[in-house]
Amino acid sequence: MEQLSIAKGLTVIGSRYTEDLTWLTLKWANYLAKTDKVLFLNWTYYTKKLNNFLEESDGKVEPNLTINTSFNKLEISTCIELFGYIKNQNFDIVFFDNIDAFRFDIHGDDNYSEKPVLDFMQFLINELSIKIIFNTSLHDNYLDYSKDYMTREAPVLKNFSRDMVNNCEHIYGFVRLFSLGIEQDETGKSTFDKLEIHNLKNPSDSSDVIKLDNRKYNIYKQENGGSYLPEEIEIVELVSNIRELVGKYLIFKGVVSNSRHKTTTNSRSYCVFDVNDDSGIFELCLFSENYQLYKKYLENGYFLEITIKIDRSPFTNSISYAVESITYA
Repeated sequence: MEQLSIAKGLTVIGSRYTEDLTWLTLKWANYLAKTDKVLFLNWTYYTKKLNNFLEESDGKVEPNLTINTSFNKLEISTCIELFGYIKNQNFDIVFFDNIDAFRFDIHGDDNYSEKPVLDFMQFLINELSIKIIFNTSLHDNYLDYSKDYMTREAPVLKNFSRDMVNNCEHIYGFVRLFSLGIEQDETGKSTFDKLEIHNLKNPSDSSDVIKLDNRKYNIYKQENGGSYLPEEIEIVELVSNIRELVGKYLIFKGVVSNSRHKTTTNSRSYCVFDVNDDSGIFELCLFSENYQLYKKYLENGYFLEITIKIDRSPFTNSISYAVESITYA
């Protein structure tokens, strides 16, 4: 983590899978907390899970690191509360884990925008003299799943929004080949422990690739069903064995049919659609941010490649899924 630097202002790190970035940036936050007072804001997990990860990975949670999972997703009232919290606690560095989880719905019509979030972060920097690091998912074409994995292109600035490129002083692109389905490199060696961080924008205008060894940083572990490697599957297997697939990332391909774009009673847009391959049919539903992000793909006849993660509710024991990415197959 000592190879990663932070510019004054906003720093963003992007990757195909934001779950990869949660663990990487949490390690980074714990490292920085050796010398600075650091806040790690998370909207996905609970504090104990994140603390447990650091205790297993680093041996301890640094006393200067605060992990907070209690704030609601960013709205005006949350911003006011968060400003007061950061000011009163005198944090030096603040991590926002996954900006995609809290883009503002500025018009109340599912027209989500990240610009107000970036403006709020810049306001915090100006008023409180802090540094902010956030992560985001990269979409659309820095990796083409339909081609040979080894011909993949590294992330570049165009994979980030214009707002991020123009407002962030430091931009990193993170690549973990194993998470992208590339199990071996050109020499036949396993990619499980190989991590790449591409330096895309920084104050010195230098470009380099920081290579990290997972064996040193202990971020990812090969456990039962615990790998982030997407596993290709036919729809009939997915439907028939979904309870046995909990915790796994799955990739399947199919043609969109019966696509229904709808609006809820409170004017929220969503889409229910079927994906068909030669083996069967799987129905999916996208709401809110995911709907806005992927709605251009949700047309009948489009041939798509979809990555999902299968989850189980700890309260109801019901099976659910989270859409991780949608691309043209």
